[in-house]
Amino acid sequence: MTANEPAGAVPSAAEGAYMNLELPHVRLAGEQAGVFSRDLVLDIWVDAEHVGTEDIWLKDEDELAASVEQGRFTPAQAAAVRSLADHAAEGFIRDGAWPLDEDWANWTPSASMDAPVRLPADPATRPRGL
Repeated sequence: MTANEPAGAVPSAAEGAYMNLELPHVRLAGEQAGVFSRDLVLDIWVDAEHVGTEDIWLKDEDELAASVEQGRFTPAQAAAVRSLADHAAEGFIRDGAWPLDEDWANWTPSASMDAPVRLPADPATRPRGL
């Protein structure tokens, strides 16, 4: 960011792409209403200057190993997470497919995306605590 850019400005050229590996979100109504997700700890970083090459890094491998030691993941679950990361790297990143295709690289959000989201009036579908 240069001195002439406003605070909070988004750089014109990203240094890379960060991908968080997680399970699909599940929205439940009823007594335990809420949106639930599970982070899979392991993340992927792709260097923007070398998309489609070997500059793909698995981030937080040490945290995944610690999760196994702490009993939050079994060794088989950790192996499955690593397999998902490999699949994402091969299926999306190395081929330059979405989310790293040329159209996505040029996407910018519309101003309407800054409008606040209205929560449903029904408490069964509203997140707890709101």
